[in-house]
Amino acid sequence: MLAHFDPDALQPAGDDASQSDFSALLEDCTVLQDDAGQPVWSLKLDVRQRVLHHMASSEAMVAALAANPQRTRSPLQALLEQALRGEAVDPTVQDAQGMKALARVSEWLSGLLPNVPDTATLAAHYERHQLLAPLRALADRHFAGRSNEVDQLSDFVGVLPPDSLGTRLRRAIRSVQGWGSKVLMLHGLGGVGKSAVIARFLLDHIDAEGADPLSWIYLDLDRAELDPLEPATLLAEAARQLGVQHSWLRDETSALRRSLLAELHTVRRRRGDLKSQTTQPSVDLALVSEGIYRVLAQVAQAGPIVVVLDTFELVQHHGPNAVQTLWAFLSRLRQREPALRLVLSGRAVLIDPDVHPVPLAPLEEASALANLASLGIGDPAMAKVVFEKVGGHPLCLRLAARLVLGHDEQGKPDAGKLEGLKTRSALGPLQLMRLDAQVIQGLLYERLLGPLALKDPQLRKLAHPGLVLRRVTPDVILRVLSEPCGLQLQTLEQAQEIFDKLAQQVWIVDRMPDGALRHRGDLRGTMLPLLQADKRRCALAIHMAAVAYYADEQRSSVAERAEEIYHRLMLGQTMEEVEPRWIDGVQTELWPSYEDFTLHARTVLSLLTGESVDSAIADAADQASWERFAWVEALQARTLGARDQALGRLTERAERLPGSRLYGLQAQLLSELGRHREALAVLDAGIASAAAAGLQAQADMLDLMLQRARVEAVAGDPSVTVDELAQLEGFMALSSRYHDDPRLLELGALMLARMRPSAAERDLEGHLMALWQAQPSAIPAGEQLALAFQLVGALYERRPMSVRERLANANLGSELAASAAAEQGSSDRSCRDLLTRLARAVDVALPQRSVQEQAHGWLDSTMSGQRYSALAYTYGRLIDELLVNLDRLLAPQRRGFLQLLRESLPGLASGDAAAATSSPSAEWTDGLLAADNAYSSLVLDDGQPFLGRHMLRHFLQQVGTQNSVKLLLVDGPPGSGKSYSARLVDAVARRTGAFDACVLSMSRTGVGIDELMRTLVIRLGLEPATMPSSALLFLRRTGIYAQWLTAQLVKRTRPVVLVVDDLDRPDLAPDVGELLVMLARTAQSSQPPGLKLHMVLLGAPPRYQDLRGQPGVWTEALQPLSEAEVADFLKRFERTGRISVAQSRDVMSNLAPRLGVTVQGGANAHIHGALNTLVRVQLPAKDDAEG
Repeated sequence: MLAHFDPDALQPAGDDASQSDFSALLEDCTVLQDDAGQPVWSLKLDVRQRVLHHMASSEAMVAALAANPQRTRSPLQALLEQALRGEAVDPTVQDAQGMKALARVSEWLSGLLPNVPDTATLAAHYERHQLLAPLRALADRHFAGRSNEVDQLSDFVGVLPPDSLGTRLRRAIRSVQGWGSKVLMLHGLGGVGKSAVIARFLLDHIDAEGADPLSWIYLDLDRAELDPLEPATLLAEAARQLGVQHSWLRDETSALRRSLLAELHTVRRRRGDLKSQTTQPSVDLALVSEGIYRVLAQVAQAGPIVVVLDTFELVQHHGPNAVQTLWAFLSRLRQREPALRLVLSGRAVLIDPDVHPVPLAPLEEASALANLASLGIGDPAMAKVVFEKVGGHPLCLRLAARLVLGHDEQGKPDAGKLEGLKTRSALGPLQLMRLDAQVIQGLLYERLLGPLALKDPQLRKLAHPGLVLRRVTPDVILRVLSEPCGLQLQTLEQAQEIFDKLAQQVWIVDRMPDGALRHRGDLRGTMLPLLQADKRRCALAIHMAAVAYYADEQRSSVAERAEEIYHRLMLGQTMEEVEPRWIDGVQTELWPSYEDFTLHARTVLSLLTGESVDSAIADAADQASWERFAWVEALQARTLGARDQALGRLTERAERLPGSRLYGLQAQLLSELGRHREALAVLDAGIASAAAAGLQAQADMLDLMLQRARVEAVAGDPSVTVDELAQLEGFMALSSRYHDDPRLLELGALMLARMRPSAAERDLEGHLMALWQAQPSAIPAGEQLALAFQLVGALYERRPMSVRERLANANLGSELAASAAAEQGSSDRSCRDLLTRLARAVDVALPQRSVQEQAHGWLDSTMSGQRYSALAYTYGRLIDELLVNLDRLLAPQRRGFLQLLRESLPGLASGDAAAATSSPSAEWTDGLLAADNAYSSLVLDDGQPFLGRHMLRHFLQQVGTQNSVKLLLVDGPPGSGKSYSARLVDAVARRTGAFDACVLSMSRTGVGIDELMRTLVIRLGLEPATMPSSALLFLRRTGIYAQWLTAQLVKRTRPVVLVVDDLDRPDLAPDVGELLVMLARTAQSSQPPGLKLHMVLLGAPPRYQDLRGQPGVWTEALQPLSEAEVADFLKRFERTGRISVAQSRDVMSNLAPRLGVTVQGGANAHIHGALNTLVRVQLPAKDDAEG
């Protein structure tokens, strides 16, 4: 019954205990330390639990407790007794110490007494307590004033009911002004109380009774684990906080947080060295944001969600591009979830139309006096003197109170310690500016570190100037500070003693989670310049000692390496001295101290992190440093879409270093802006510069030559003459030195695309194929695969035989599928994206195969798990099948597929493509469309049987002729073979080449008009760049699409047969149906002149009834195949020699019944399936009829 006990005072309950009993008891105990550090005894957990379960009832426990009336009354003991008496134990009213005590009591009594919360419930309460603890520490009992600012925040959220008519009216006006769609930003000087105002606002809502619940996310960007350049860290913390507030979401938020952190860890580990990092996030935000969107949508059903980003100036330290990147992410978040209310807090206001600034000035006199009273200056006259001396800045008030409350010899507050301190009026017009607060804080701090405040001389020596260190431990005091500060310490115990004294000065230092002390951030900005200026030599000695201490090989953690680099920067070391010590992750530890550094140190830090800096640093940099800054800033501006801004940054200086990489970036920007001639001129200058720089710049020259070829291809300017022989010589020279560089393949492909037939072209083609055959295995799989697909797109129509030979055993599709599956769980999705694009092409070119494999339309690069892997490998096989059969595709389909492959190779998509191969022979073979026999059949070369369909035969026979039939409407019950008719049209087009066929199936639910248009563009080989943007078609999209398709089809010289299957679906999208009706009417009218469009509509619904009987329109009603039709097919098949008469009879008598149907009147789909199988497999020997 006792949490702790003294063995000498312990009394037994009931009968007297023997000495042996007492000895046995002590063996079941352990010795601990109480809060005062004194040794106490406590029963071991398992023994205590066993005894309590044996006692069973609270009455027995209370009776046993009475045996020791002189027991120690610690907080833990008090809670234990409260529980034993059956009193309610409320975890919500406990402070941090009480929560720990209650956790121990729960561990002892949970499950025994109903009034004791179980450990799971207690853990949830403890998490919530820890979540609120920083807010309660900020808005403590010293908080005063700020009612106007808190009211603005409350109006912004609108959750608390208005307390007056004036509040109601104010909120109504702000609602009309659209205030809820704004972003509120508190801004003001450091230490003015921004975080406290936000904390007070949140706590008012959290603690309010009867108000609607408010969900909130508080992100203090000063926390090391929150990286504003990696929004994934912010999302992970947001998920954690929402899970604590909403227990029903805990499982989902926990899983989301784990996945976000795992993704970030994977990306950072793969990325390695961060010196080239930009302010763009490592993690693909589009990939990871869906999870938080789902969580926010669920939470928002209960009301607004307040998201606070505190210490926003840390983002601003990283430069404007970092701010833009984070702001763009926050804007997308707000657009996706309108219930979000975003509040920022920082020293400088963010200029944006969506931001409503809320300035925070020093406290007014009444609030300042109330603040001083809470700090202990109860005398109003003395408080007024302090206010007149230091003003209303909360940090100044706190420092002044600390100084005044340092007691004199009589034990009274001493206002005389402020004597000689300049008043605000003495500072003149600067009294309300930053200089006012800084000067006053500095003067107060000087006195606080002086002998009047710090009586202990050792502590005074340690603090001034020892706190030039950011981090203090006993070992650091002994090995770094002892000699420079004159402490003369010999042992770690002595260092521990002075460390403990420093830890008690909570107004100077904070305790870190690992036990080290950290100089308080709100004071360091003021104190550090004073410390370094007052004792410069000593400060330098401390920095050098710290570098030597942290450079020890035994200290290799990120935090320790960051301290070493911090002190190197404080010593003014150069880039060359600091860079070798840089490791992954230290930048997160260094950026919060950005304002500690000199201009030189900030420059070095910016160069090492690859992050943008303010213009003053860049302008003062030498040419090499300026080019690094310009590169980073221009690259980030381009990523944000601000190409003009990026180009302006690069052209601020005309000078370039030999072989500068700025040539390539400047040319890229010019080309993206459509200024191709200027881009070519810049690239020519860059190539000349790289050549002048010598061999070390040859790799850059290859990049520039590749880029120049891309720009030429994109520009497509026929006036630009190309010296093909000179180009070939240059290519051969580069390839002799860099023959294993994959960039040469792309360069060669681009050059080949622009060459005219010549000896140089043939030489280049041969050399390029040889380079492709010799691809090095060291190239990463994803890059190698992408390049191989690009080369297929670039070379196939020029050198089909060579490409087919190269693809013979390549299995590019299967390799791509394996790489895509391996990318799951990472933000690197290049192979996944490429596979998704190619899968769409497979769905278009091989629809039957993808449907047969149950994969059609299902693959999505954002999928994961076994389902994705299975689909990926299925499409990999289908891609290999498509590559092997490229020559069997219709010309438009082949061109569309090759175009897709070229799209990832810059320039080729718009460049000068090789001439298309000649159309296949239009000769109809072996009576394919003979009209003399309605049921004549032929097995086509690809194994597709053509049974019956006399109306379809006549329709296809007339395609392309004068006065031909334009529209065939086909009806029939399920299983009558409508879809089979669609495959027949496709087979005839492939075999004969007399027309282009485009088969569309409406079988998949949810096919929209935009997807339909994309499919038509790919299958018909239309020019996608000219297609109207779907964003502009909200008024009459179907009409505009129909007009555009008609205009594109008029340009075609060959007829097009558009086959649309499954039109009888009840859930067909209305706009899709409307578009198809418009196209059908256009085809039937043969307008405009020159249009060679024919349509076969399978399962045509009633909306097409008015077309029946019109000129140029035929109608066919399908019926199941008869026995005679099947027999006719088999008789034709016998003539091919692939089946005997006996086998034909066996098919008629055995195969159909085994499929569960009869031949006469049977379902066509089953019979067609059986016959298709028959012509595609090797039949058994003639004497093995049963087999």
